[in-house]
Amino acid sequence: MSIASLPDRPNLAQLRRQAKDLRNAVKSGDRAALGRLARHVPGGDPAKLATAQLAIAREHGFSSWPAMRAEVMARTTGLAERVDRFLYESIAGHGDRPVRMLRENPSIATYDFRTAVVLGEAVAVRRMLADDPGLATRADRATGWPPLLGTCMSRWPSLDRRRATGIRDVAALLLDAGADPNTTVGSRPGRPDYCSTLFGAAGCRGNAELTAMLLNRGATPDAHTVYLAAFHADRRALELLLERGAPVDDSALAAPLTTGDVDVARLILDADADAGRMIPAEALGEGDPASCR
Repeated sequence: MSIASLPDRPNLAQLRRQAKDLRNAVKSGDRAALGRLARHVPGGDPAKLATAQLAIAREHGFSSWPAMRAEVMARTTGLAERVDRFLYESIAGHGDRPVRMLRENPSIATYDFRTAVVLGEAVAVRRMLADDPGLATRADRATGWPPLLGTCMSRWPSLDRRRATGIRDVAALLLDAGADPNTTVGSRPGRPDYCSTLFGAAGCRGNAELTAMLLNRGATPDAHTVYLAAFHADRRALELLLERGAPVDDSALAAPLTTGDVDVARLILDADADAGRMIPAEALGEGDPASCR
């Protein structure tokens, strides 16, 4: 095979998986796998992953696994930069730019664990977790965010409703694999660097289905999440928080006062908000949960 046999946008993770699959097939005595190994790495130790990696590299016309990896990295450097931008737009952006980016580069969907998590690619996430269960809790090196926060903060359920089920399923997969329903980054609620699972799902995205799942798994809401959830036209996430006894502070009534939503005001007052306390000036007029961007 020639070097040109590599896809235009090769995926190193997929090539690694091919090597693992080859190694496992060889161990099980698969004749075709044994033949591939004998053809490309005669005399190689069939029990070693490095032998299978070398076979995969030679099948693609490379002298070694590091040589093929270097070629893959060279081809995907530009794509990696686009992926970083895509992730930012999918979590902290606005408008439909990530939709256009995905349409232009469909390979982004399963580029790595981060993109699969943010897009709700449940099949890919399940496969990646099977290969490396530690992915469920491993924070992204660049942002410090664990993957569950990426799922909870994903804008994709509103960008493309067809992805809402996938987002829910990915959250369940991560929780089943050991992710903490109270995963948090940042110092404290209300600060720009803060995010928690419920802050994202209920406060920023108003995702009632995801909010219910997190609450059922033991997530604990905070007052700032209640405040943000009250801005959403769909009040189901807010209702879930209040039903579970979420704390309500003196900023909670700022949302219905800003939006003019009497029903939300009643919900918050019924939750024992103190209508006589002064509302912080900075809480008024925030509009939608813009602090999530």
